[in-house]
Amino acid sequence: PSEARLRNLTYSAPLYVDVNQAVYDAAPGAGPLEDQHPLDVKECPKEFFGYVPIMLRSSYCVLSDKTDKELTELGECVYDQGGYFVINGSEKVLIAQERMSANHVYAFKKKQPSKYAWVCEVRSHIDQGGRPPSPLYLQMYTKGGRGAVE
Repeated sequence: PSEARLRNLTYSAPLYVDVNQAVYDAAPGAGPLEDQHPLDVKECPKEFFGYVPIMLRSSYCVLSDKTDKELTELGECVYDQGGYFVINGSEKVLIAQERMSANHVYAFKKKQPSKYAWVCEVRSHIDQGGRPPSPLYLQMYTKGGRGAVE
């Protein structure tokens, strides 16, 4: 990994897949493909698919089971916890993002004391078209306000 950083390379491993190709008769009247036997089957074991970046300190990384002394000899920091990738010499981190789905109603109960007892949110989105989702917020007052919940 340290050499990949210094030489602006990607710390990755080759990915190989086994490919099985089956040829079926698609002529009219041949019946559904699920009921047919293949006309020809071609197997291609261990075909090169591409390179996959390796997460540092994962089970596929060379640093996963090294001692502190070995890490120092390899030019790695002993306190580095890993969990990131080296892409073109730069350290990249995946950040998980949570997004609420469109066209669903979400109701949230507010902690008291608060002006509202419940807040509902709907993000309306059209499947086709480039318009952004339009949000709608409904807020229910707590006890004591106009139209409040008792």
